[in-house]
Amino acid sequence: PSDGIRTALALAALAEQTDVDTLLSPYVPLPQAHRTMPLGEGLEAAEKRAEMWRGYLGGTGRIVLRPSGTEPVIRVMVECTSMELATTVANSIVKS
Repeated sequence: PSDGIRTALALAALAEQTDVDTLLSPYVPLPQAHRTMPLGEGLEAAEKRAEMWRGYLGGTGRIVLRPSGTEPVIRVMVECTSMELATTVANSIVKS
């Protein structure tokens, strides 16, 4: 099965053995900013900018760049402690 299915099955098994509130208590949602950029258009530069921002964010956030499965674009997701920072980082990564 895919990673998503495996994860769902593992969580279902864990939830069966553990109180759901206890299971979910460590989860803290973080603000996310999502952007897209044309596939191939400045991708190498965007990856370099993302790497620079990853260093800046350290362990307080994450950045994911991935090709879309349905469109000729790169999907950019930035997750960190503030929406303002996530938006700034995402916009910086997709700028041409």
